[in-house]
Amino acid sequence: MNLVSAIVMLTIAFFRKRDEKIELSKYPEWEYDYIIVGGGSAGSVVANRLSENPHNKVLLLEAGSNENEFSEIPVTSVGLLVTSIAWKYVTEPQHFACFGYQGSSSRWPRGKALGGTSSVNFMIYSRGNRRDYDNWARRGARGWSWEEVFPYFLKSEDNRDINVLMNGYHASGGYQTISSPNYITPLVKAYMESALLNGHTMRDFNGPIQTGFAFPQAFIRNGRRCSSNKAFLQPVKDRPNLTILLFSFVTKIVFDQYKVARAVRFERFGKSFIVYARKEIIVSAGVVNSPQLLMLSGVGPREDLHRFGIPVVSDLPVGYNLQDHVVTFGMDFLVDVPYTYLIYRFLKPTNIARYVKHEEGLLTVPGGLDVVGYIDTKYANKSDDYPDIEINFYSYGAAADRGLFFRHVLGFKKETWERCYKPFSYRESFGILPILLRPKSRGYIKLRSANPHDHPIIQPNYLSRFEDVLV
Repeated sequence: MNLVSAIVMLTIAFFRKRDEKIELSKYPEWEYDYIIVGGGSAGSVVANRLSENPHNKVLLLEAGSNENEFSEIPVTSVGLLVTSIAWKYVTEPQHFACFGYQGSSSRWPRGKALGGTSSVNFMIYSRGNRRDYDNWARRGARGWSWEEVFPYFLKSEDNRDINVLMNGYHASGGYQTISSPNYITPLVKAYMESALLNGHTMRDFNGPIQTGFAFPQAFIRNGRRCSSNKAFLQPVKDRPNLTILLFSFVTKIVFDQYKVARAVRFERFGKSFIVYARKEIIVSAGVVNSPQLLMLSGVGPREDLHRFGIPVVSDLPVGYNLQDHVVTFGMDFLVDVPYTYLIYRFLKPTNIARYVKHEEGLLTVPGGLDVVGYIDTKYANKSDDYPDIEINFYSYGAAADRGLFFRHVLGFKKETWERCYKPFSYRESFGILPILLRPKSRGYIKLRSANPHDHPIIQPNYLSRFEDVLV
């Protein structure tokens, strides 16, 4: 472990110990109206909305710690993914992808803190494409059409960019703060100019048309990360009818003989608890933990549950139809201008002072992401605003930190690092990352064992459909 990594780990550990001291004095009651499992991007909102009614007694259970002053710094996102506020999931070995990674497996970063993955991700505010929502509604997801969902985006939003607010697709006054970048270098401007010269359009991709390029809007408030925890929980955490318990790992949902969810079992500081729900239990533990918890509780494919001796409550295809976007690394380019995000620039006293004093500058760049573009390949229907590739621009390459974080976060093989990246350590560079938006490849999440502490099997089957390779 290098010195910088050690400092990050120790800093996160210090904040975790601080949270533990506060939480040790808290105990749950035996019954609540609502129990919410997972205080992430969804659970934070649900806890806020349900506790608006003073007659609802709400319990929110989060397996991780709280956020901290370090995780609030937008540019630190990459470093957070190898700390205790992330689950550190890894996929199964891939047959058609990930050949440059250790074990041919992909890292799957998920947040393990109040705020969930919104506490560690790159904070980009992208609502998605309206056609996806309408397709879900046509296939039976009632209430999920774009027309029905759009008002809720507006209700939650507190957009700080006056130029965007005027286009009719944004709002102010909600809980979730969204800001436009305050730090754009000549290199970033040159990239955007090149996109425009090549026939692309600069637009708000959360507006009427998605296809085009933009300086990204992000979940940032006053230069700091605005996770769902900061947005939805911190303003209401003192409501007398809302209880938030950290370090609470839910291991099972308890069903009665009528298949009604009645209680949850969870572990906290080495002790086991069971708490009952008078009305509902809401599972919002994320794309990995939610299916794992359901299957451990007897809701899942009968054959898989029988394999581990788990009594079947409902035989359902939980964990199947897993879809994940494919990101391809390797498109890094050297430049001869001093505007890239080399790691020592983050540590310059002038940049740190600018961030602390004025809440602006290099440290406010969301994960170092400068430009987001949505484009059509030849396989997309260009007459329909339904781009099939997202293309991101970063003012740094994977060797910009000389292997301090990127190498370990991504899980590069030693050979990959030595041959492709190490020779360009600390060199001025930028990176372009294409992302496959609508993969046809499908995978699954399955239990590895009946032990809730064993990470489940994550098999995305990347690039198993040749159509994805072509796009």
